[in-house]
Amino acid sequence: MHSTIMLESLIFNIPNIILAADVERLAQPHVKRVIETQGVSVAKNINQLKDHIDKYLTNPSLDNIGRKMIFENELGPNRGTAGKEIGNYLIRMVL
Repeated sequence: MHSTIMLESLIFNIPNIILAADVERLAQPHVKRVIETQGVSVAKNINQLKDHIDKYLTNPSLDNIGRKMIFENELGPNRGTAGKEIGNYLIRMVL
């Protein structure tokens, strides 16, 4: 559920809509954790999708606080330096 597109959009505080074609996925722990922040909207049908798109086009700052929570909780401490951190870890393993 944490597509890289969704996570990367959080860096720029862009609204997200989860398309719930498979409702059972919404019960998965990592998905529930994101939804519980109220930083994303969930669309279970085309009408809800249209409504969420309209509300975010009208006011893109909706759900800002929840998006910031997702950003802090899901992106981890290595923002922008993950490749360097992985490289350093591998070097330490070899040495």
